[in-house]
Amino acid sequence: MHPVALHSRVACRVRIWTGLQRLLERRADGAAVLAYHGVVPRGRDPMLDSYTIDADAFRSHLRFFGGAREVVPLRRIVECLAHREPMPREWVAITLDDALENQVTTAAEILADAGFPWALAVPAGLIDTGRSIWTYELRFLLLECWRHPRVSWPSDGPRELPTRTVVEKREALRQLIPHLFNQVDDGKRTTYLERLIDRAGRAEFRERMAADARFTLASWAQLWTLRAAGVELLSHGWHHRPQNATIGEQALVEEIVHSRRLMGERLGEAPAGFALPHGVKSPATDDLIDAAGYSYCLSSQPRRVTTGGHRGHIPRFAAEYPLTVLRRHVLRR
Repeated sequence: MHPVALHSRVACRVRIWTGLQRLLERRADGAAVLAYHGVVPRGRDPMLDSYTIDADAFRSHLRFFGGAREVVPLRRIVECLAHREPMPREWVAITLDDALENQVTTAAEILADAGFPWALAVPAGLIDTGRSIWTYELRFLLLECWRHPRVSWPSDGPRELPTRTVVEKREALRQLIPHLFNQVDDGKRTTYLERLIDRAGRAEFRERMAADARFTLASWAQLWTLRAAGVELLSHGWHHRPQNATIGEQALVEEIVHSRRLMGERLGEAPAGFALPHGVKSPATDDLIDAAGYSYCLSSQPRRVTTGGHRGHIPRFAAEYPLTVLRRHVLRR
């Protein structure tokens, strides 16, 4: 474990042992909305394990919530915001992003055993396509399928990044992902990824992604079953593109408007909420969300939800931490 991470965990435990954590929690203002991603076994690769939590750690979170918090449906927090009603500090709402198959199987079973409500954010345009979210695909492609000594840079020019070793592949990803995210328009980003998949071998890539299973998305049939069981389904865009300067007008409409329409057609009910892919907005996002008919939007800003907050920008905490760290994290102001 990295020394900084170890120090953080020790500091969190000390706060709990001394009673300081409980005192601060009793003084907290507002509710906490939590965001999880994959619920899968960890330990293969730190980049592939990003945004995941293993089943035992997930259960430990839920046991704590069951004993020390009140898990409420997300819509209850939305209603309180709409009516400007106070929210008890004990309230927690659970959300999962990306509609992964492990979420509608493993996570859903664990949540059902606990008897807790939850919400799932769905990248509608990717369901039943055999594809996954672009950042998952790129990480898996380079770390598991790439056999070339270099990978090309996505922008113009002859630059290449070395990929002979796992260490070099991780460093390449640390440079590629933020560049693709912030500097490359969505059409060129897609073209670049497809070109890499073709070079690695498309059939092998798709076969190995499916066999790995951690990045496989749920089907419409599975999502229908979840909705029938009372799980709230949210839109998480079309292809999970970042809504920043890299997205075009047509793609933005697809992400926000078409995703809601398709979910309504396939599931019998259009989603009331939108969860921002990557947690970012373009200048046109808010107007499109309102025009499409959503009643609220979830962000990735890590703070508590308090009376007087805006339904168009509901903050959430990333939750894939050890419980002691998560308890400290959700007290951020």
